[in-house]
Amino acid sequence: MSSNDYVTYNRLLGTGVAMITLTTIVIISRFGIRIWKGVWWQAEDILIFLAYAVFVSLAGMYLSINHLLQRIYAVTTGREALYETIENDSRYLTRIMFPCTMMLWVSLWLVKASFLVWYRRLMKGIKKQMRLWWVVVILSAVMLIGAIVSEFTSCKSLSAWFTPGECQSPRDIKAQLASLWYSYAVDVITDIMVMLLPIGLIWNIQISRSQKISLVGIFSLGIICIIMATIRVVQLRTHNPDSSPAPPWLAFWGIIETATAVIIGCLPAFAVFYRTVRSNHKGYEGGYGGYSNRYREGYGDDSSHFPSGAGTTGSSAPRHIKLESMASKPTRTGNSFWVESSTSQEHLAKPGEIVVTTNVRQTHSSDS
Repeated sequence: MSSNDYVTYNRLLGTGVAMITLTTIVIISRFGIRIWKGVWWQAEDILIFLAYAVFVSLAGMYLSINHLLQRIYAVTTGREALYETIENDSRYLTRIMFPCTMMLWVSLWLVKASFLVWYRRLMKGIKKQMRLWWVVVILSAVMLIGAIVSEFTSCKSLSAWFTPGECQSPRDIKAQLASLWYSYAVDVITDIMVMLLPIGLIWNIQISRSQKISLVGIFSLGIICIIMATIRVVQLRTHNPDSSPAPPWLAFWGIIETATAVIIGCLPAFAVFYRTVRSNHKGYEGGYGGYSNRYREGYGDDSSHFPSGAGTTGSSAPRHIKLESMASKPTRTGNSFWVESSTSQEHLAKPGEIVVTTNVRQTHSSDS
């Protein structure tokens, strides 16, 4: 076996079936938890499901042309002789491969979008964070459009894309490699932006360092996607250093990378579920304090959100807390401090102020 045909028919078939099976199990588990908890689908759930549906379609299309991929690639590498229907087979193969590349990027970006939608609920009302959120959203959309455009321009003309042998000039090969490297670059850049986006929010919340590290770990799952994308490109340089990417190779690593992204997109839901179960098991609801509740609710709980910026510090967080009296209005005194037994036992905070009330209880016991 040469270095360029390491993706055999059986290897591609086995990988495709395994990845479809694994992602299906993860998706069923994710939505099974939703149903079990009685939580309605949120926007990120819909986006992840769409990413999964696109992935399954992508993998199914690759597997449907697996035999043609192997046979035509064997002819182009000189391991098999030309056969009578190779022109028609090549045309059909190209018509399938072209949309598959688009579907790969769409699936990856749907996973990124699911994270961004989730972040939006966590950051709602925090102006600085929301501005950064919009920057990441716009840049991600522009980079996705660029990846799709680069695919269209990787041949000298669109008609050459669907004409066997018309997209093999030196110019076309360079354009195809440039498209692949550009797509890899924007994939990694957007993953990094999505991972770094909530860091400012985590930094300002009042929780322990270990809890912050735990949250950063959840938000940094995109590192796995970056690793898979890097492996895919490194394999290209190893097995196809001076030629256009081999179709079996594109199918093999496209299935793996997209499946990995869908699985990673589901993991935060499992992490939230795990922390909720563990907190309930310990018998306390505090967790990460106000942010923990907002964190769980932000990922799909139907309960109301905490006030924007609760549990945070910094310029974008609220700077005062207004206390509500537990006393009835008729018994409220005009004095702002507690001086009578019938008055409110709380000082009413003026805007911009916080009043701390300390209650002291004295007990006495005599030794017998």
